[in-house]
Amino acid sequence: MLIIEEKKDKARFLPILIIGDEQLSMIEKYINTASLFVLYDDEPRAAAAVCDNGHGVYEIKNIAVKPEYQRRGYGSALIDFICRCYALEMQKLILGTGAGTSVVDFYKKLGFSEYGLIKNYFSDNYDLPIIEDGILLRDMVLMERTAKSL
Repeated sequence: MLIIEEKKDKARFLPILIIGDEQLSMIEKYINTASLFVLYDDEPRAAAAVCDNGHGVYEIKNIAVKPEYQRRGYGSALIDFICRCYALEMQKLILGTGAGTSVVDFYKKLGFSEYGLIKNYFSDNYDLPIIEDGILLRDMVLMERTAKSL
Protein backbone atom coordinates (compact mmCIF):
# COMPACT_ATOMS: atom_id res chain seq x y z
CA MET A 1 0.00 0.00 0.00
CA LEU A 2 1.28 3.44 -0.97
CA ILE A 3 -0.27 6.89 -0.48
CA ILE A 4 0.81 9.69 -2.80
CA GLU A 5 -0.16 13.34 -3.01
CA GLU A 6 -1.30 13.78 -6.59
CA LYS A 7 -0.62 17.28 -7.88
CA LYS A 8 -1.27 16.90 -11.60
CA ASP A 9 -4.36 15.82 -13.49
CA LYS A 10 -6.50 15.47 -10.37
CA ALA A 11 -9.55 15.05 -12.60
CA ARG A 12 -8.49 11.51 -13.47
CA PHE A 13 -9.50 10.56 -9.90
CA LEU A 14 -13.06 11.86 -10.27
CA PRO A 15 -14.45 8.30 -10.59
CA ILE A 16 -13.26 7.68 -7.01
CA LEU A 17 -14.13 11.13 -5.63
CA ILE A 18 -17.69 10.98 -6.98
CA ILE A 19 -18.26 8.04 -4.61
CA GLY A 20 -17.70 10.33 -1.63
CA ASP A 21 -19.38 13.42 -3.06
CA GLU A 22 -22.05 12.51 -5.57
CA GLN A 23 -22.33 15.87 -7.34
CA LEU A 24 -19.58 16.93 -9.73
CA SER A 25 -20.23 20.65 -9.25
CA MET A 26 -19.52 20.27 -5.52
CA ILE A 27 -16.19 18.52 -6.22
CA GLU A 28 -15.26 21.24 -8.71
CA LYS A 29 -15.47 23.81 -5.89
CA TYR A 30 -12.46 22.32 -4.10
CA ILE A 31 -10.56 19.96 -6.40
CA ASN A 32 -8.11 22.57 -7.72
CA THR A 33 -7.19 24.02 -4.32
CA ALA A 34 -7.28 20.84 -2.23
CA SER A 35 -4.39 18.50 -1.64
CA LEU A 36 -5.36 15.17 -3.19
CA PHE A 37 -4.06 12.03 -1.54
CA VAL A 38 -4.50 8.76 -3.42
CA LEU A 39 -4.04 5.34 -1.87
CA TYR A 40 -2.61 2.74 -4.23
CA ASP A 41 -2.59 -1.00 -3.68
CA ASP A 42 -1.65 -2.17 -7.18
CA GLU A 43 -4.18 0.43 -8.42
CA PRO A 44 -5.86 3.55 -7.04
CA ARG A 45 -8.33 2.29 -4.43
CA ALA A 46 -9.12 5.37 -2.35
CA ALA A 47 -8.70 9.13 -2.41
CA ALA A 48 -9.04 12.10 -0.07
CA ALA A 49 -9.22 15.81 -0.82
CA VAL A 50 -7.98 18.02 2.02
CA CYS A 51 -8.13 21.82 2.25
CA ASP A 52 -6.02 24.04 4.47
CA ASN A 53 -8.52 26.42 6.11
CA GLY A 54 -5.78 28.35 7.88
CA HIS A 55 -4.80 28.66 11.55
CA GLY A 56 -3.99 24.94 11.79
CA VAL A 57 -7.43 23.78 10.64
CA TYR A 58 -7.52 21.21 7.86
CA GLU A 59 -10.73 19.97 6.30
CA ILE A 60 -11.40 16.65 4.63
CA LYS A 61 -13.67 17.76 1.81
CA ASN A 62 -13.96 14.27 0.37
CA ILE A 63 -12.75 10.80 1.24
CA ALA A 64 -13.81 7.79 -0.79
CA VAL A 65 -12.91 4.15 -1.23
CA LYS A 66 -13.96 2.16 -4.28
CA PRO A 67 -16.94 0.01 -3.22
CA GLU A 68 -15.18 -3.31 -3.86
CA TYR A 69 -12.39 -2.28 -1.45
CA GLN A 70 -14.46 -0.81 1.37
CA ARG A 71 -14.17 -2.17 4.92
CA ARG A 72 -10.54 -3.17 4.39
CA GLY A 73 -8.90 -0.32 6.29
CA TYR A 74 -8.13 1.95 3.35
CA GLY A 75 -10.21 4.88 4.63
CA SER A 76 -8.62 4.61 8.08
CA ALA A 77 -5.17 4.45 6.50
CA LEU A 78 -5.84 7.63 4.53
CA ILE A 79 -6.99 9.52 7.61
CA ASP A 80 -3.97 8.29 9.58
CA PHE A 81 -1.70 9.43 6.73
CA ILE A 82 -3.35 12.88 6.60
CA CYS A 83 -2.88 13.29 10.36
CA ARG A 84 0.80 12.36 10.11
CA CYS A 85 1.31 14.55 7.05
CA TYR A 86 0.07 17.68 8.82
CA ALA A 87 1.03 16.74 12.39
CA LEU A 88 3.36 19.70 12.97
CA GLU A 89 0.93 22.43 11.98
CA MET A 90 -2.50 20.84 12.50
CA GLN A 91 -4.63 22.02 15.42
CA LYS A 92 -7.68 20.14 14.23
CA LEU A 93 -9.02 18.12 11.36
CA ILE A 94 -12.65 18.75 10.43
CA LEU A 95 -15.18 17.25 8.05
CA GLY A 96 -18.88 17.10 7.31
CA THR A 97 -20.93 13.98 6.66
CA GLY A 98 -24.52 12.80 6.47
CA ALA A 99 -26.45 12.75 9.73
CA GLY A 100 -27.68 9.41 10.99
CA THR A 101 -25.39 7.20 8.90
CA SER A 102 -22.84 4.52 9.74
CA VAL A 103 -20.16 6.89 8.45
CA VAL A 104 -20.60 9.00 11.60
CA ASP A 105 -19.73 5.91 13.67
CA PHE A 106 -16.70 5.25 11.43
CA TYR A 107 -15.32 8.71 12.17
CA LYS A 108 -16.06 8.42 15.89
CA LYS A 109 -13.97 5.23 16.00
CA LEU A 110 -11.12 7.26 14.51
CA GLY A 111 -11.27 9.88 17.26
CA PHE A 112 -13.63 12.43 15.72
CA SER A 113 -16.45 14.03 17.69
CA GLU A 114 -19.52 15.94 16.60
CA TYR A 115 -19.43 19.70 17.05
CA GLY A 116 -22.30 20.99 14.94
CA LEU A 117 -25.04 20.40 12.42
CA ILE A 118 -25.99 22.20 9.22
CA LYS A 119 -29.73 21.74 8.76
CA ASN A 120 -30.91 20.87 5.24
CA TYR A 121 -27.37 21.00 3.80
CA PHE A 122 -27.88 18.15 1.35
CA SER A 123 -31.39 19.12 0.28
CA ASP A 124 -30.31 22.77 -0.20
CA ASN A 125 -27.02 22.11 -2.04
CA TYR A 126 -27.49 18.98 -4.14
CA ASP A 127 -29.57 18.66 -7.28
CA LEU A 128 -30.60 15.07 -6.64
CA PRO A 129 -31.47 13.29 -3.39
CA ILE A 130 -28.48 11.73 -1.62
CA ILE A 131 -29.21 8.38 -0.02
CA GLU A 132 -26.73 6.66 2.28
CA ASP A 133 -27.39 3.53 4.34
CA GLY A 134 -30.96 3.70 3.01
CA ILE A 135 -31.38 7.14 4.61
CA LEU A 136 -32.29 10.27 2.64
CA LEU A 137 -29.65 12.78 3.70
CA ARG A 138 -30.83 16.23 4.68
CA ASP A 139 -28.55 17.48 7.46
CA MET A 140 -24.77 17.55 7.60
CA VAL A 141 -23.00 16.57 10.83
CA LEU A 142 -19.82 18.55 11.49
CA MET A 143 -17.04 16.52 13.06
CA GLU A 144 -13.59 17.32 14.36
CA ARG A 145 -10.49 15.62 15.62
CA THR A 146 -8.28 17.91 17.67
CA ALA A 147 -4.51 17.96 17.81
CA LYS A 148 -4.66 16.21 21.21
CA SER A 149 -6.21 13.15 19.58
CA LEU A 150 -4.03 13.18 16.47
